[in-house]
Amino acid sequence: MIESGFPFLEFCAAVSACLSVYFYGNGSLKAPWIGLCAQAFWWVWTWEEELYIMMLLNLFMTVTHIRNIIVMKRRRHDN
Repeated sequence: MIESGFPFLEFCAAVSACLSVYFYGNGSLKAPWIGLCAQAFWWVWTWEEELYIMMLLNLFMTVTHIRNIIVMKRRRHDN
């Protein structure tokens, strides 16, 4: 576990997830890429804090963002 006064990884994970949701809500094609980058913070945070069950959520979200990159790219080319 990380011993510091400020929960840096938790903060970064939360803020990056909020940004991802904001961009998804606005229909941005960048949203899944932002979400995928956000997952890096989530993976490190859950590993450092030994939140192994939360890694199931990380796995699901990582796969979902990758899927959305593919689907949104396909939709963009179809238009």
